[in-house]
Amino acid sequence: IVLYLANLGSGASHYVLGVFAAAFLITRFFGSPLVTRWGGKRVWGAMLAVETVGLAIIAIPSGGVVGIVAGTALAAVGVSLMFPATVAVTLDRAGPKAPGTSVAVMASFWDLGLMVAGPLSGAVASRFDYPSAFALAAAVSFAALLASAAVRSTAKHEVHQPATHELGGRQ
Repeated sequence: IVLYLANLGSGASHYVLGVFAAAFLITRFFGSPLVTRWGGKRVWGAMLAVETVGLAIIAIPSGGVVGIVAGTALAAVGVSLMFPATVAVTLDRAGPKAPGTSVAVMASFWDLGLMVAGPLSGAVASRFDYPSAFALAAAVSFAALLASAAVRSTAKHEVHQPATHELGGRQ
């Protein structure tokens, strides 16, 4: 995002990461209890929707610098609760069998996604332009949103049972 704004010649490139960090940290701090209250799957879906909208706004060139900064804030809000929600879903699915291993595997795939996303986005931006890189990210986020909706619909009849991590100990 910094390179995108710098490429536009905008001074916003100097503070956009601060906007991202503030939106991310405030949402993580105040929003984390929602994962316990609503369950990881619901929060996961809501945050994917917010992230997708933010990325789509960044990808629209006519939004200008204000659109890019606003989209960045929305994307930060969206991504802020994804890790806690994904951990909660992982722990709910793993149960007491192997919570450490389950979270380690989930975190490894999370890290793998981060490892691939940067170079892939850079390649798209180099080959096409920055908006195309963010459009691809929005499309991937939207695909994840559709996948999460499918996962949630298969589990509609499940009642959210807090995992042992939510109760502060083993049952």
